[in-house]
Formats: sequence, structure tokens, C-alpha cells
Amino acid sequence: MSSLSVASDGAAETPATPAPTVAGADVVVVETESDLPQQNGLDKKGYHYAHSDIYYKDGRICEPPKKLDAADAVAAAEAEAATADAQASESKWNTNDYHWEERDCTAWATDRLRELVVGSEVWRDKKVEGDELTVTGAELDGYASSCVRKGKTINTFEFTAKVTFEGRRGGGALSATATYTDLVRDGTEDVGSEVEVPAGVVESKASAVADSTSSTDKDGNIVQTEVPVSSERAMRCSEMLLKLVTKKGEPAVREKLLVLVRELLAK
Repeated sequence: MSSLSVASDGAAETPATPAPTVAGADVVVVETESDLPQQNGLDKKGYHYAHSDIYYKDGRICEPPKKLDAADAVAAAEAEAATADAQASESKWNTNDYHWEERDCTAWATDRLRELVVGSEVWRDKKVEGDELTVTGAELDGYASSCVRKGKTINTFEFTAKVTFEGRRGGGALSATATYTDLVRDGTEDVGSEVEVPAGVVESKASAVADSTSSTDKDGNIVQTEVPVSSERAMRCSEMLLKLVTKKGEPAVREKLLVLVRELLAK
């Protein structure tokens, strides 16, 4: 505690403000607000407005604003475009992907899966027109997103994929669905680790379709005639189609799902 000194006239004197002391070579110990250091002539206390002339005086803080000529404008646009190309994010304001930004990739992933598998031919009878097995639909249930933060990309997803097969053969018809679950990536995995796509669970529904034969009537017109198919024959043909789904179709779709997953991780 500091003590008061008494002047010759008996009045108490205020203790003098101690001067800044130096602790070590470069550390200044500040005793009062008046001892706050200044930087480039600006007192660190209080606030300053960016449009103040003091910021541009002698170029101490930054150069004064100037109008760009045509060449400077082109150079600035090219530099901005180069920065944007190097970013994973789509926002121009997120320079160098520093700020957290999340982009929903679910719709893209669904469209990409359909592009990869829908219309794929699993089997076709070259002798009988219409006897074939193809992929007719694909759906994703879940989400997929691409995030950036401090220049790092973090891609995450969690979804279930359902792919539909439809086909017919020799009077038997089949509609089957392969369901792929546990397609998950939460961002905690090691960099470069592979994602496994588990085998799909296949469910099917068989039915019978009538065969048809072609003949020509007395006027020369072609006439299609339906020929009933026995339930036993239809069942055998449907079972053959189901084997094609499980042995050939489902593994082929699984490979396409792996392509989708790798593309998601690379976004």
C-alpha cells in the first residue's frame, strides 16, 4: 500500500504515477492506461473508423483506395477465379475454405446412383425378345454432405440404398429389390481408409406371364395369340431370374455403390 506525503503547507499530496518498468528485454509492464503503447501512431485505446485519414497517412496502415484500370481489373478477376478453383466450397466469401460451410450432396448422390445403375442389363435372351433382366430403379434414404473448415474437407454420409430389378423369362416374371444398409462415413475415420459396401438383402416377388405366339390370318395380318403358362413353369423361370439377381445383379450394383462412395469422399 502506498502512503501519502505531506507538503510544507500541510496538504496531502497524491502519489506520483509510477513509470513503466521493463521486465526482461522486450516486455513492458503497464502501470496505467496512459502507458498503453501506440502502434503506427494509433493509440490502442478506443475505436477507429476505417475511413479515417489516419489509416492512410503516409501508407502506415494500408494504401488508400484507388480505382482499378482495365489491366488491374482483369488481373484481380483472374486471381479471384484461381482462388475459387482451389476451394472446395462454392462460396466466394469463404476464402481458402477457412470458415465452416456445409453443402448438401443428398440429391446429387441419388441422381448419381441412378445414373450408375438404372437401365443396366443383368441378362438378356438373344433368341427370345422380351426375356431379360434389368435394373429399373434406385433410391437413397438418408443424407450426404460435404463440409469445409480451415482448408480441410470433411465428407460425411449415412444412407440406405434400394435398387429394383425387373425381368421375365419363359412365362415367369420377377420383381426384386436389393437393399444396402450401413453405408456410413462420419468424418472420424482415418484418412484414406476404404469404405466397405455390405452385400444387399434381396427380396423378390414372382408372377406368371402368358407366352404369345405369332400367326398370320387369311388377310396376311399378323395375329398375336396368348398361350397360358403353367404355374410350375412360371415358378421355375422366376427362380432362375432370382438366381441371376443374387449371383450377378446384386454384386454388380454393389460395385457401383462403391464407385458412388468414392466419388462422395472426393467431393
